[in-house]
Amino acid sequence: MVYEFNIRTFESEEFIDITPYVYRAIEASGVESGMCNVFVPHTTAGITINENADPDVVDDILGELRMLVPKHDNYAHIEGNSAAHIKSSMMGVSLPVIIYEGALLMGGRWQGGIYLAEFDGPRTRTIYVKIMPDPENPKMLQVEDVEEQVEDVKEEN
Repeated sequence: MVYEFNIRTFESEEFIDITPYVYRAIEASGVESGMCNVFVPHTTAGITINENADPDVVDDILGELRMLVPKHDNYAHIEGNSAAHIKSSMMGVSLPVIIYEGALLMGGRWQGGIYLAEFDGPRTRTIYVKIMPDPENPKMLQVEDVEEQVEDVKEEN
């Protein structure tokens, strides 16, 4: 199942929380357990998970990226958006997230946001969400359970 949605950005560089869109795709799929892959097919944008409790975090990330990759730095690319391409490559354009009990497994309240990272806006960006259900609904195994399964396999061999 692939879901598509479009996000309009308004700044040249910004982070937009797209978590509600991803949750809508999961709810529409009916998948309770599996994987979700979020993909932005643009070479001047990115996808990331980060804290969404404090908006200063994404501002800090953008500030650091601007210092690491200045907008104008004698780049050879003729279109003038090399910095956006570099930031996109640094951020990445795809993000896998586990779906467990119908929710994204992202590490609790501090890692609660999936963000579209815009580096060459304003634009309309397309986001794809691929939902892949588990073949069966597995329970979450604890480390001890996995160790027991490994020992069982060793004994069988």
